[in-house]
Amino acid sequence: MNEWEKEAIKSRDYERRNLSKTYRLGAKQNLEIIKISNALAQGKSVSVGPIASVLNNANKPNNK
Repeated sequence: MNEWEKEAIKSRDYERRNLSKTYRLGAKQNLEIIKISNALAQGKSVSVGPIASVLNNANKPNNK
């Protein structure tokens, strides 16, 4: 296997891992938003903390 092939495989795997992290963070945030919206639709009260947490994380880039 050539050196450039090894580098291509490494970079592809690195990009795949980063995409997976971004997807997981976005999916987690979407689930939190759905939970809050369902609670509000049912007439339940939702504290400011969870809403602020989700909205605060919405403005941050997903590069963790």
